[in-house]
Amino acid sequence: MKRKKDGHSLTASSVTPAGSELTDTAVMPGESRFLPAYALIVFVVSFFVYGFNYSYSPGLFWDENYHITSAQKYIDGVFFMGDHPPLGKELVALGEVILHPNRQVDTSAFLTVEKTENVPKGYSFTGMRFMPAFLAVLSGAVFFFLLLALLKNAHLAFLFSGLYLFENAFVVHSRGAMLDSIQLFFILASLLCFVPMIEQRGKGVGRYLVLGMLLGASTAVKLNALLFFSLPLVLFILELGRKNRSIRFLLRSGLASAAGFLLIFLGSYVVHIYLTPHVLQDRYYEASPAYREILDKGETRQLRHLPLQLLEHLEFIPKYQKGVPQYDPSKPEENGSLPYTWPFMNKTINYRWEKNDAGVVRYLYLVGNPLSWLIGLLAVIMSTTLVLSRLIVKTPIRDKHKFRLIVIFTALYWFYMAAMLKLERVMYLYHYFIPLILSYIMAALLFSYFYEDKINKGERKAYIALATTTVIIFAVFLFFSPFSYYQPLTFDQFELRNWFSWWKMAAIR
Repeated sequence: MKRKKDGHSLTASSVTPAGSELTDTAVMPGESRFLPAYALIVFVVSFFVYGFNYSYSPGLFWDENYHITSAQKYIDGVFFMGDHPPLGKELVALGEVILHPNRQVDTSAFLTVEKTENVPKGYSFTGMRFMPAFLAVLSGAVFFFLLLALLKNAHLAFLFSGLYLFENAFVVHSRGAMLDSIQLFFILASLLCFVPMIEQRGKGVGRYLVLGMLLGASTAVKLNALLFFSLPLVLFILELGRKNRSIRFLLRSGLASAAGFLLIFLGSYVVHIYLTPHVLQDRYYEASPAYREILDKGETRQLRHLPLQLLEHLEFIPKYQKGVPQYDPSKPEENGSLPYTWPFMNKTINYRWEKNDAGVVRYLYLVGNPLSWLIGLLAVIMSTTLVLSRLIVKTPIRDKHKFRLIVIFTALYWFYMAAMLKLERVMYLYHYFIPLILSYIMAALLFSYFYEDKINKGERKAYIALATTTVIIFAVFLFFSPFSYYQPLTFDQFELRNWFSWWKMAAIR
């Protein structure tokens, strides 16, 4: 659909005045014909990047040593207390139940340890790694539709999807029996639910219930997602700014968000308690005498005991976190890093390696796509500068709606980073995954915010520049992909990819 205005050929989206309120999340008619093809391409690429041959590498790495033993306890009904909320590990176990590739393998050794250093002969990772990889594949499509809701432009959403699709660090974690890709899926789904609610305020308490459920799911994987419970608060603040606002609606929507959150968050613990009734080798963890008596009597599934059990499982997490060591840069084997160094990719982690007789080494290395990380860092700097310039010197706003989105995502980024800086325990580079995806969203919003006029006028230079950047991102992804897919590298090939000293990468000689 084309319209003429001031001598320019414009898409229908351009007739909306800058700064006006948008009420529709749909893509413009002129672009709608591209939408199915774009969505299909994103899904197919996501499948091959994140899902194809996901069960390789052939051995345990990083926190798989913990999560696989926990997942096996769910399958065999063995009691344990977890250092994270249970949903992520429950989904890891679900993948094993769905595919059951180890039916003929003796996995009983997993049931009486918290961490395993090896797996039984003939053990397959296909089941345990299935759900993290599957949800990572789906996250590619969710990220595309989230960008579509934010930008109202199918072409931009498609091109900026490359920031997720070709992110090496995401690939490494998503193809292991770990929790980060599971949590990231629920966070992206929460944001996809949240964004249209900004534009269509005052409609549908049910949406608040769904948003609360998705936030509950992300927090039930790892507690660091609690930050995102600020999303309903943002909606409430926006509602307060409306004329003729309904206090009844605000109360109902608030209760719906809280109910949805508690339903999933506490529900994951109920499932945990139901699935793990049997104690082996007097492994009671931090259970109180009263809880031990419930376990000994086999009464864990009785409703009257549920409050006590929920409380003790929730109390176990902070007790466990107190035992996690602090960051110690003096230790040669220290893999942790400080949050303010994460945007610069400090420090990468060698998860697994294997050397053959010819001196060629396979690595599974936590290394991101440096070009994408640079784009994310620049987006953080520019977004922060834009917001501060508005607050301090009242810089004019080009587009009120997009500026509001930039403010929201910039605030989410800095609130998360501030919370991480307050933690005393050691933290790792993958704890930056959440703000990293937020920085990618900020990059897309900034591009749309500053180049909206050129895009609306149908100028191709902006698209060509963005498409070229996406191609380069893909090329850099391929260059670093041996670290992501456990492919062999010689020493010289490794050093060719060792770009900066603060990455602290070290080749195996």
